[in-house]
Amino acid sequence: MPASRHPRDHVAPRTRRRRALRRGPRSCADTAAVAPELTRSMADHQRERMYEDRARALSFGGVASLYDKARPSYPPALIDALMAFSPRRVLDVGCGTGKASRLLLERGCDVLGVEPDPSMAAIARSHGITVEEATFEIWEPGGRMYDLIVSGQAWHWVDPELGVLKAASLLHPEGHLGVFWNRGRPTAPPRRRSRRCTGVSPGDRQHQRRDQTERGAARPAAGVCSR
Repeated sequence: MPASRHPRDHVAPRTRRRRALRRGPRSCADTAAVAPELTRSMADHQRERMYEDRARALSFGGVASLYDKARPSYPPALIDALMAFSPRRVLDVGCGTGKASRLLLERGCDVLGVEPDPSMAAIARSHGITVEEATFEIWEPGGRMYDLIVSGQAWHWVDPELGVLKAASLLHPEGHLGVFWNRGRPTAPPRRRSRRCTGVSPGDRQHQRRDQTERGAARPAAGVCSR
């Protein structure tokens, strides 16, 4: 797909800087240390080299419409934290159906999504997101650079070391990489029903190792890498 240029006439509004994400200056030489830091922010089950299971990574496309309806969005506080960096051009890695991209687009950012699944990409495009289809590792940036690279609910599908190195090469000076996931926080009645049916409560450590996609508050993951 030919590389398209993004206009820089959309300036995102500056908001109060929050501490929802750890951040600090890093040089490109520090990128090898960032990958383990981001990996530690994942749920336990997401650390098990999931990026190597491409069939599983692409399995969501068959239910893309249902995925878009069921997958929770992200809280305003998270977007506020990202907007505190005043990004203009944003790259969304593994954008899926565009859940995070839409929120950043609404804030005035110029957003490009990278998504390997055509069905997921099609839904993102239907919401006004520009999407190029590829995995992040093989995607060709065509000389484009970004102020902010994000990955919502998707960084575990990216080779952590290659991903961090590539992200660092695509960021403007003082640019940032931010990754985040939703973590389910079911209310008390569903928790009791789950224990009766399975013997495991969603609050139990064993259950926390499963892929939790229930609606709940999104907790920003540690790991904003800045150039």
